[in-house]
Amino acid sequence: MEWVRGTDQQNMIASVLGMGGIGKTALVSHVYSIVKYDFNTFAWIMVSQRFDVDHLLQQIVREFRKNDRRKEFPEDIDMTDCSILQDIIRNYLKNRRIFEVARLAPESNIIYLEPLEKNDAQLLFYKEAFWRNNDMICSQDKEQWAKTFVQKCNGLPIAIVCIGRLLSFRTPCSLEWEKVYKDIEMQLTNNPIIDMNIILKVSLEDLRHNIRNCFMYCCLFPEKHVMQRKSLVRLWVAEGFVEEVGNRTLEEVAEDYLTELIHRSLLVVVKRNDSGCVLEVQMHDILRVLGLSKARHENFGSILNPAKAYLIKGARRVSTECGDLAQLVEYAPHLRSLLVFQNSFTFGSLLQLSGYQIRPVFELFNLRFLGLRRTRISSLPRSIGRLKNLLVLDAWKCKITKLPQEVTKLYKLTHLILTHLIVTAKPVTSSLEFLPSVGVPAPTSISSMKKLQSLLLMEASAEMVRCIGALVELRTFRISNMTQLTRLGIANTKWLPL
Repeated sequence: MEWVRGTDQQNMIASVLGMGGIGKTALVSHVYSIVKYDFNTFAWIMVSQRFDVDHLLQQIVREFRKNDRRKEFPEDIDMTDCSILQDIIRNYLKNRRIFEVARLAPESNIIYLEPLEKNDAQLLFYKEAFWRNNDMICSQDKEQWAKTFVQKCNGLPIAIVCIGRLLSFRTPCSLEWEKVYKDIEMQLTNNPIIDMNIILKVSLEDLRHNIRNCFMYCCLFPEKHVMQRKSLVRLWVAEGFVEEVGNRTLEEVAEDYLTELIHRSLLVVVKRNDSGCVLEVQMHDILRVLGLSKARHENFGSILNPAKAYLIKGARRVSTECGDLAQLVEYAPHLRSLLVFQNSFTFGSLLQLSGYQIRPVFELFNLRFLGLRRTRISSLPRSIGRLKNLLVLDAWKCKITKLPQEVTKLYKLTHLILTHLIVTAKPVTSSLEFLPSVGVPAPTSISSMKKLQSLLLMEASAEMVRCIGALVELRTFRISNMTQLTRLGIANTKWLPL
């Protein structure tokens, strides 16, 4: 820590090297979280193997704007003009200690991370295998098996964690541990050391079928992508991965799936709220690569590479960040779902489009999830009423001011989420500041949409209040413009979450 906090000019840049899964990101993240408040500003940027320079510049600006303790970073920045962002960042860093970092100073320090020593590896294994127990003590009948597992992992932290968590879900007896070991032994050939591919294979075989599908689905998201909990569980539901359990909603059951994947260390929590509830999750790069290989092998899903579009042949689910999406028609005739993270397209039974303007097409009769969040769509056509299987319509912070009456024909819809973004004269600053939005008038006969569980953000009206009583499945409800409900005595309240 002192090394990072010091003023030695040679400590401006540090490189951390080591094999995949050895804990490079974990180490840097830990140091960053401790020392960041010793600086006037700080930024955490994750760069994937496939990256876009403009997007990285926008990320850096967002981080500096959010974490500028002296409030010296320019507030009004046109985030759509990436040509000026580099100069803005450079000018901001001038005369600061971190200016050398911005110039990529040639002097650097390299930290080599080695595999864990035997004792440290053993302690990590006990911590993961007995995380449910306060004492984390291994009984004598399992101690020899514990040493055997640790030896096989060869000091690789991610392997130790995954094996330990896998064992924690088994009956705590030596016979169960022996069974897991034999399952792993069956996968080994001449290599006495367990590799991550074997660990993931055994871990996936230990999952229930539906949860296994949810894990492989997460592999389709881009490298280092942060997944929002609410959106993710709704996507799982729309895909049909979630089974009904008693009187619980499918989203509630999906939350349990997510919790199990986290407890098995197959997903990592990125952010929690003040109550400890998970808000964002992420997948480790190694697990994602191995999971993608498994997904491709089973034709579960694939990622579109425009140069090798033939590789998606037979895939039922495809995600893409670039390329000619017309290739999908030729090479993926059995496509059910498409996740688009930069381009726009309309196909399959599920469509997720975030952050980009799209041309809406509503002829997809099997569509179950339509994500239009933060796009520039200003209206929905009457043909939206044809999407009889739609479960989720997410148009948060679009430019939609009115819903067509045909929306009320979507009898299966469980989540109707939309707000009208208020256009201001200030430059577009993306997430640098709060972009105000207001509710949208509810269409008449909204009471016919009896499957609704989430309804936000609707503009308050007497008609809206009369219809709410019929929506017996409703769990989340928000309205705006409370001035129209003065007779209820809550005129000074801007939002009303129920």
